[in-house]
Formats: sequence, C-alpha cells, structure tokens
Amino acid sequence: MTQQQKPRILIVEDDESMALCLGGSLDQLGYEVLGTVTTGEEAIAAVKEHLPDLVLMDVVLSGKMDGIAATEQIHLFSNVPVVYITGRTDIEQWQRAKITEPFGYILKPFELRELDVVVAAAFYKYQKEQEISSTKNRCYSCLEHFGGIVLHSDLDFNLFLVKGPVEHIMGYEPDQIMAGNPRMEDITHPEEVPLYSPEDLQKLKTVPNYMAVKEHRVVTRDNQVRWVRENVKNILDQYGKPASIERVIYDITDYKKVQDSCQGLQKQLLQSEKLASIGQLTVGVAHEINNPVGYISSNMEVLRQYVTGYTDVLKMAESLKKSVAENNMEQAKVIVQEMSKLEEEISLDYMMNDVDKLLQHTEMGIEKIRKVVMGLRTFSHRDTNMMEPTDIEGVLESVMAIVYNEIKYKAVIKREFTKLPLVHCNSQEIGQVFINLLINAVQAISDKGEITIKTFIEGNHVGVAVSDTGSGISPANMKSIFTPFFTTKEKGKGTGLGLSISYEIIKRHNGDILVESQPHVGTTFTVLLPLDVNA
Repeated sequence: MTQQQKPRILIVEDDESMALCLGGSLDQLGYEVLGTVTTGEEAIAAVKEHLPDLVLMDVVLSGKMDGIAATEQIHLFSNVPVVYITGRTDIEQWQRAKITEPFGYILKPFELRELDVVVAAAFYKYQKEQEISSTKNRCYSCLEHFGGIVLHSDLDFNLFLVKGPVEHIMGYEPDQIMAGNPRMEDITHPEEVPLYSPEDLQKLKTVPNYMAVKEHRVVTRDNQVRWVRENVKNILDQYGKPASIERVIYDITDYKKVQDSCQGLQKQLLQSEKLASIGQLTVGVAHEINNPVGYISSNMEVLRQYVTGYTDVLKMAESLKKSVAENNMEQAKVIVQEMSKLEEEISLDYMMNDVDKLLQHTEMGIEKIRKVVMGLRTFSHRDTNMMEPTDIEGVLESVMAIVYNEIKYKAVIKREFTKLPLVHCNSQEIGQVFINLLINAVQAISDKGEITIKTFIEGNHVGVAVSDTGSGISPANMKSIFTPFFTTKEKGKGTGLGLSISYEIIKRHNGDILVESQPHVGTTFTVLLPLDVNA
C-alpha cells in the first residue's frame, strides 16, 4: 500500500445485511473494500489472492471453520492485520481470540465512529510494528556483519530469540540453542561456570539499565575452546522496570591470540598510561607537596627564633649560676631582673606552649609529603609483575594521597571501609585501576558532589565500589566504556585508555569490574578481586 492508494480491506461476514452495512461505512470513511466472503475457507483463499491491507473477520461464520480458526491459518503465510467482529462475549471465545493477537475488536451492533477508531488504530499499530520489525532486522543485520550473537530471554534466562552467527562461533544451529539442546550453560567452559554471580542475577532483575561484561571460554560442538566477550544488560518495559535480558556475544579468540603475543607492548602501554595519569595529576601533586613544605618552612623559621630566645635565656642562667657560686648576690639579683625582662620580651611561656604544636604540625606535614612521594614511587616505576599479599585499603589510601588535590575542590570523599584480608595481587596495577576510577569520578562531577569509596567482602571476593554523584553515563555509551580509545571527555582530558586498561588489569587478576549508572544521578564502578590465589 502506497500513500496514494486507499487502504484495501477484506470483509469476512456471513450476515448479508451486516456485510453491506460494513462495506458502506468503510467506503464512507475512505477505504477500498476488496470484497466480501462468508466462510473461513473463502477468507484464506481471498487473502492469498488479493493480499489485503486489513481483514475484518466475523468470529462466528457459516461452515466448518470459524473466524478464529481462519485467522490462525492465515497467520501461517501472512502477517496481515485482523480485526474481529463479534456479537458474543463468552470467555472461551475471548481466550481463543487473544491467542491469535488481533489488532482490535468491533462489537455488533456498531456505530460509524467506533468502526473509524478501531480500523484507524489497527492500521497505526500495524505500521508501528512493521517499523519496529524493520529496525530490529537492520540491527540484527549489523550485528551479524560484526560477528555478534544476540540472545533475548526473560529475567530467568529462558530464551525467546536467538540471532547471529551461532553456528560459526559455537558450531550449533540457532534452533538448537533456542530449544535448549544444548543450553548456554552447557557450552560455557566448565571452569567458568557459573558465569553470573547471584548479585549479577539479582541486579539484572531489579536495577534498571544494569550491565555486566564477561570474557569467558566456550566449548564448541567439535570440542574447540574459543574465547568470547559477552555484554549482558536488562531491557526495560514502558514503566522503566527490567522486563527481559539481552546478551550480545562476540568471538574474541583472535583478539586473545594477539593479546598473548603482545604482552611486552601491553606493559609499555600500561606504563605510559600510568605516567600519563601521574602527569595529569602533576600540578595537584606539586600543590600537595608545596603546601606542607610551605608551613614546614614557616614553622622552622619560628622555631629558629624560639631557639635564639631560649639561647639568650640559657646564657643568663649560666651567668646566674656563676654569681650564686661566687656568692655575689647583688649580681645575681640583677641577672634575675634581666631574665624576667627577657622572658617577658620573648613571651617565654607562649613559646614553651607553642613549640609542641609547631613540632606536631611539622611532623604531620612531613608525613603528608612522605605519603605522596611513596605513592608516586609505587605507581611510577616500571611494573615488575610481582604478585604478593596486598593491603587493598592501604593501596586506596596511597592513591587518595596522590589524587586528593584533584578531588578536594569538587567533591567530599566518604570512606566506608571494612577491614579486608590481604589479597594476592599486583599492588601497582591495582593502584592504577583505583587512580583511573577516582579521576573519572571527579571529572564526572561538574560542580560540587560526593565520592564514596566502599570496601566489602562478597563470597570469595573482596570488593571496592567507587561511586560518584556526577553526570552519569548514557545507555548508548554504556556498551563502549571499556573499548580502547573510547572517551566522552573533551579533547585533552583523556586518552580513552583508562577504563580499557583497568578492565584488562582486573581480568588478569581473575576478577571482575562492573558498572551501574543513571544519567544525572551518578555512576558506581565495582572491582571484585578473588581471595583465593588460584581463583
């Protein structure tokens, strides 16, 4: 049907007077009536021959086949929209009719206005469904072009759609996967099962726009092991609540082979990104050092003056001792008077109380400088790949000492630390991940906000969650945040490697990095690291 053609409607009605009334009304409304048939068999033949744009189908027809049965047969070869006409309202009939997914109902007797609304709504609904179907097909075509498998399921992972090169990647037909023979759990490598943690499953069911990325192995039909990257997210209904789950699976076997052959290059890239992060923080780090250096220098000058005063008092005390030893009491009195005058001039009592405070402040400044310098030494020298028991919260404290100047003007830091056991990891690499997450968090906050750092234990993993009250990540960008060189920051404010490298670091530690985000609300990145060395 083109825009110039009238929509063509087939009437299936065995009551001659009703059929004439329908035909006249449709003509009055500007539709073309292809014709009228009276049985289900005739309706099937007419649809095949004339290809109508809409069928008005009486539910009760003469002959062996009623309108519902005829619609079921028509839907085997055509997606033409059907609107039922009925004068009955019994429950069994309605239940049968619902299964065929009609585009509307017209109750006898009808009014012209009712007919107009139902037919127009049916055409509109059909047009929108066709547009959605066309969009889906284009999306699936693109995914197939880029080698991705799409799985749609309910919230309990019961599949209702499988698209893409399943056979090429896994060796099975899409219909086999749909039928659960084999199940996706059976294809996943035994060492990777279960792929989703209980927390993942719960959040997919309850947290809008929750997304997780998994890299894991699958065992193909011919027993080959292949690497895949799986992006899983929930799809929301019209009320903004999770209604289904979409999983997009890419074959990354070749990527893994290249990755394995480029370990040296990867180390150089990591080192460059570490230095770039520290370079980005140079001004802030310099400020964090200059600040305590400034008041240490000031304290030292005051202490020098105090020492001069103390020295003068001690010299008078020596003279006093000598006068007393020589029994020269007159001279002793003079010296005592002079000492009292000097003590008043230099405010000796105040000096004695102030010295302790100056020393405490100086020690605090020295400790602050020590922490910053130790943090810089930890994260700037070349990675040694050393894995050792590490205090994760200690690493966080070192990182915060480095990035503090970046944060303090834009956000308040809230610590929610649990005393964590030591974790077997590379402290330099894990520190780099935390630097990247904290820099991203503060850069997401436009004015004033809050950054919360929470540590916790979950099963056999320790977790670190970094949350901000920033601008959030749009759903369109969520799938790309771990892609190398992808960035939403303005030019000069990011390389697009921070999250990609962080993702690779955590995966090398057999851990996981998850993200939850809502635009204009904030973002939470959660890092999970295994407690078991061999996890």
